[in-house]
Amino acid sequence: MNTFITAILSGLISGVAPKLTSGSVFGVALLVYLVGLDVYLVIGISLIAVGISALVSSLHHTKRGMSHTVWPLLISPTGISRVYAGSYSTR
Repeated sequence: MNTFITAILSGLISGVAPKLTSGSVFGVALLVYLVGLDVYLVIGISLIAVGISALVSSLHHTKRGMSHTVWPLLISPTGISRVYAGSYSTR
């Protein structure tokens, strides 16, 4: 239960942190050093969060006509494949 409370507090701190610093970098450090999670797990969680955020943002901008549909479809597979290659090479 103590780890759960520490994780919740870390999430609250990193939620406020983007106003001050880069929130994802701050969140990764908090989850690794304060909560004690494995660094590879935390990096994976961070990448999933960034990917979901990018997907939602690109869909929102495409719906409003502010971007072309082709670019996210071309760039996303390249980025996803590089994430897998990078995570495989660091193990």
